[in-house]
Amino acid sequence: MWQKVLALHEMNHCDKIQKDVRKFAMDNLIFSLQSVIPVFLVMIVGYCLSKCKIIDQSFVGQVGWSMAGSLYKVVITPLAFVIPMTWLGFSSEQIATAFVLVSVPSAMNAYIVTKKMGGDGEPGAAVIVAAMFLPVLTMPAGIWLIRSAGII
Repeated sequence: MWQKVLALHEMNHCDKIQKDVRKFAMDNLIFSLQSVIPVFLVMIVGYCLSKCKIIDQSFVGQVGWSMAGSLYKVVITPLAFVIPMTWLGFSSEQIATAFVLVSVPSAMNAYIVTKKMGGDGEPGAAVIVAAMFLPVLTMPAGIWLIRSAGII
């Protein structure tokens, strides 16, 4: 009799441990996916943009690499975040926050790091300087655009 009770108790205990392990694994999997999905989105968008020629050579020749890089930073990158976030069902607050965070200019230390590592920092500095002034126009326009589209 005691052997049956003990066996039943051990089976229930094993089931509980299995459920706890499954719950722990699922929670960690969900947490891992929440941190990996944004990086994966950036990788997919970057790959797709590298395959399609958005900016042709005549545009780059007229405006220059610095303006092309700045426009990419403050116009294309925010759109590359807002559109998939809308499709994936993020809240309007999350979309607006991501838009603002991605729209702001790059940090100035990119120039310093590039120079310290022996790279050509002047083109990067030109992109950063141009990207400092463009968000004055592009951020209000972008917020108005995604607001009038009903996204936020």
